[in-house]
Amino acid sequence: MSISRRKFLGWIGAAGLSTALGNTAGAASSERFKGYPDSVGVLYDSGLCIGCRRCEEGCNTVNNLPPPERSFKDLSVLDEKRRTTPKAYTVVNRYDSSKEPLYRKIQCNHCLEPACASVCFVKAYTKTKEGAVIYDESVCVGCRYCIIACPFEIPTYEYDKTLTPRIMKCTLCYPRIIKGLLPGCVASCPTEALSFGKRTDLIRIARERIRRYPDRYVDHIYGEHEVGGTNWLYLSEVPYKALGMREDLGVTPAPALTAGALEAVAKVIGLGPVLLTGVYAVTKRSESVAALDKKSAVAAALEKAGEGAQQKFSEALAKAEKDKERAIDKAVKAGVEESGRTKTQEDSSMPPDSTAAEETWATPFNVIAGIIIAVGLILTVRRFTGGLGAVTNLSDYNPWGIWVGFDLLVGVALAAGGYVTSAAVYILGMKRYHSAVRPAILTGFIGYAHELFVFIYDVGRPWRMPYPFIVQPGTTSLLLVVAACTGLYLTVLFIEFSPAALEWLGLKRARNFVVRLTVVLTICGVVISTVHQSSLGALFLIAPSKLHPLWYSPYLPIYFFITSIIAGLSMVIFESTLVYRYFKHKMDAAYLKEKNDVALGFGKAAAFVLAGYFVIKVFGISAGNNWHYLGTGYGIWYLVELLGFVALPALLYAVGVREKNLNLIKWTSVLTVLGIIVNRLNVSLIAFNWQLPSSERYFPHWMEIAISIFIFTLGLLAFRFIVTRMPVLYEHPDYRESH
Repeated sequence: MSISRRKFLGWIGAAGLSTALGNTAGAASSERFKGYPDSVGVLYDSGLCIGCRRCEEGCNTVNNLPPPERSFKDLSVLDEKRRTTPKAYTVVNRYDSSKEPLYRKIQCNHCLEPACASVCFVKAYTKTKEGAVIYDESVCVGCRYCIIACPFEIPTYEYDKTLTPRIMKCTLCYPRIIKGLLPGCVASCPTEALSFGKRTDLIRIARERIRRYPDRYVDHIYGEHEVGGTNWLYLSEVPYKALGMREDLGVTPAPALTAGALEAVAKVIGLGPVLLTGVYAVTKRSESVAALDKKSAVAAALEKAGEGAQQKFSEALAKAEKDKERAIDKAVKAGVEESGRTKTQEDSSMPPDSTAAEETWATPFNVIAGIIIAVGLILTVRRFTGGLGAVTNLSDYNPWGIWVGFDLLVGVALAAGGYVTSAAVYILGMKRYHSAVRPAILTGFIGYAHELFVFIYDVGRPWRMPYPFIVQPGTTSLLLVVAACTGLYLTVLFIEFSPAALEWLGLKRARNFVVRLTVVLTICGVVISTVHQSSLGALFLIAPSKLHPLWYSPYLPIYFFITSIIAGLSMVIFESTLVYRYFKHKMDAAYLKEKNDVALGFGKAAAFVLAGYFVIKVFGISAGNNWHYLGTGYGIWYLVELLGFVALPALLYAVGVREKNLNLIKWTSVLTVLGIIVNRLNVSLIAFNWQLPSSERYFPHWMEIAISIFIFTLGLLAFRFIVTRMPVLYEHPDYRESH
């Protein structure tokens, strides 16, 4: 495919326009809402609280919540450490001290710049001018990202609801305060431990109490500055840590944690097409210059040698071309004959009628796959009739499980072979890897389809998944970026792979039209994938208080993007090994010839990227000054990931490429893929909420694992169906010259 000067300038102009639009989006994302200065709130004085639970009762009454299992007069519940639930918007916990028991009331703190509202990709949360953070269940999709984001562990989810699961939380009794009434808990408190009023007035009152009783109160108003400030304020006679409160949340508002990533998205969308178009133009120019130089050199040599030599040279070229075609036809014919002999031998050893069906369907793979699908369908019915709680071990401490940590985060990373391979071949001009493009794109398409399936199982109300695009988009949410990229790149992959299907169907015109879009689709795919892969890492920027410091970093988006390249390169090698073993009979001579070159070339690239990633990770530890964590249990596990799954594969790849040891390269690809799995699970599950006691930690239910295997099996069957029927591992004879 050639590129004209006019077309190149046209692409530059379009990319320039997208840059301008991207800058506008970036500016919009940086203009964060900073709360209402005249909003109201509540001041809780823990020194005045007697733990009577009257506030719980008042909250329950005004919000028409179900009655508790144990009466509000039963104070034995204070022996347990409780958190809010869908049936209890507020709870009181007791904490022991050397003098007398201490109490703390837990409820939504109504942040000035709430994390829940910032991350909601359908704007189900609203920060009202009165100060309350309220929730609109009519648009909620049920993704539970708000639970991940909340630094105070407040929102709760109805995991047992099937069709109408909701997020449940304190609303500051918004319907009451807009009528001039007190919140239910404040009205019920017999000791005036709760004071309601303007936030500015409450801060003034709290400071006055601290000034008048300096020996009684800690000289700090909790909530005045924490995470940017909250409308619920605390006074305490003991360090807040003694009341089970986090003192390490910092003062940065939640939206500021992701604002930089959102601005980067706009810049990548704007500048990405420009840069990639420029690289493509340079590549094509280099190819043209090289071809012209070669042609000139040949012409000069022929001119010097004379007409006789020129005729002989032309005859030699023609003969070489015929020999090449003859060799390819011979290899294809031999493969067909070998396949026919095998088929004949198998048919001759079985009865003519029943064996054909048995040979086709009654294989161990098909039997196992059938069992998995049967179990998966049963569990699917259970999931969508009993809610998430019927098949998962998810909780409000662990709202995301292996469907997000493994199926989504790992699956998308391993699907990166599509954009990595197509970029190498079509943008960088590495034509010697062309045979790897279609298998990689097919794997990428199935991987992204897998992600879509997982979304359907994981979100509470999957039929509302289009809401962020057709009802109201939450433009401050990185999850909106992830959802948009999933849909866009799935579409791009479908179009990129469609020539194989169109060749199979014999639709030549449609196929030729799509092929002409190859470079445009590749550029779009690389830009979308860059945004998508990095945004998946950026999802966790909102939770610095929950993710272990060794894994949390402002560079998480960069880490996820780089590791997606590593995953893509390694997955292409790993996949080609498996495909060669099980589908060798479908491969043509070109694929077989290039297979080893792909392994060597991609292994070399992976060695360099892994080495660079190792350096960046070490820099990240230094930038966060987290060296002291390396001596802990989590630190040892981090070193296992860094040394065993990053440094070691980099070394093994380098040795394998240098010695042209293909077996070493293939096994290293397995180790690297395993390392990607470990990394994604560490970030999303193992190192997430690491401070929780073991009793509160997440471990997947067997049904979660079974559903994951079920969805994976569907993808595997789709891959087998397509590879055995469409020209994926071989060039269609009608289009051999056009590839």
